[in-house]
Amino acid sequence: MSELKQLNVFLEKCKKIYIYGAGKVGKSLFLYLTNNTGANIVGFIVSNKFENDAYCYGKQVFQLSEIIIEEEVGVIVAIQEIPFQIRQRCFEKFEKNILFMYAQLQKELLRWQQKWLCSQYNVDQMVYALEADVKKKDPACIYLKNLQEARNIFRIYGLEDIGQFPRIREHCTLKEFQKEYGIMELINYGSHTINSDRKRNVEIYIVTSHLDNMNPDAQKQDSYKKVIQVGAEMTQIRKRCLLDNVGENISLKNQEYCECTGLYWIWKNTNGQDYVGLEHYRRRMKIDDFIIEEIYRNNIDILMPIPQFGILTNLEFINRSLVTIADWAITKEIIINMDRSYADILTRYENGYFYFSCNIGLLKRALFDEYCEFAFSVAEQLEHYYASNNIIRKGDRYMGFIFEHIFSLFIMKSYEQWNIYCTDLLWCE
Repeated sequence: MSELKQLNVFLEKCKKIYIYGAGKVGKSLFLYLTNNTGANIVGFIVSNKFENDAYCYGKQVFQLSEIIIEEEVGVIVAIQEIPFQIRQRCFEKFEKNILFMYAQLQKELLRWQQKWLCSQYNVDQMVYALEADVKKKDPACIYLKNLQEARNIFRIYGLEDIGQFPRIREHCTLKEFQKEYGIMELINYGSHTINSDRKRNVEIYIVTSHLDNMNPDAQKQDSYKKVIQVGAEMTQIRKRCLLDNVGENISLKNQEYCECTGLYWIWKNTNGQDYVGLEHYRRRMKIDDFIIEEIYRNNIDILMPIPQFGILTNLEFINRSLVTIADWAITKEIIINMDRSYADILTRYENGYFYFSCNIGLLKRALFDEYCEFAFSVAEQLEHYYASNNIIRKGDRYMGFIFEHIFSLFIMKSYEQWNIYCTDLLWCE
């Protein structure tokens, strides 16, 4: 029996349903139940209703203690990772009338939701219009009829809320991207090999840490790719690869800088490449021998992963992410004091919807050095501001998030001046 069938069996014995969880999974479940079943959904349950809206999809939001136990009342726990304490409390209160949505059921629900959103909100046509504008430029970006694969043009963040689609239709377009940055150029894909001499002048560093299960030996097939363990100074665990605590480094700051301690190490401890770049152990650019040949043939300055489209404006997103409003306000002031020409760029960026995520890219060495000089100067001044005001920022990854936006600003400022191309972003298990 499939997980969705088990869900339907559970619904048959419960005349009233509460959904525990008002996040992504809970909302997905609500959409499924209201469009496929006759379930009587009374409301949502959350751990702390004072940290949530009073209503979700028109249904009242409760705390568990407010729910009155009745014989035919059931609770479906729809949380991405279900803590033991929540499982225990629900068992104690509802005994048998409870269903936990574990990983397999969540996956089935997500597959249903993607198909449903496409049919309800005409997403296929919206994405196809984007693809039609660039398919002559990039024949590999073939239109595919599902949301995940349709991200070959723009990666779209946060598709679970039906209220977001008007913004997607209006702003997730090549016209909008061009207004914010300029014309999007997509790299050609192919199968030719590159000149062996050129290959040695390209270095792409893949960041890993002692916490992930990446095997550095698996990357040795690509001689231009090197693996570097970041945060190496903070652990005794070693992988068979480069370490970011050798030479001039900021390895001890990895909990704040994330992959950017690797970026700093590359900047300070390598030189002489034609092109140098950074990738994550799970997030990689689509790049191979043929693409490297295309980079040289077109004299590309920067190769970036396809931009991320946010349902929120960049400023709204920044204020809801791990970067606080104060972080961003101080960062902006530092940037403008360093270079007044960024004032108008910052305004355009904050009001826009696109940014280049994950601190990933491949740059000509001179531009790489220029970017690092700029970004780490901003970071140094931001750290100095907090230190001089006795403010401790430790372990919250804030600097890694700030670097994403600094990189996007750096790209936006000279987008039409430089020869910038985009390639797909691949997700590796």
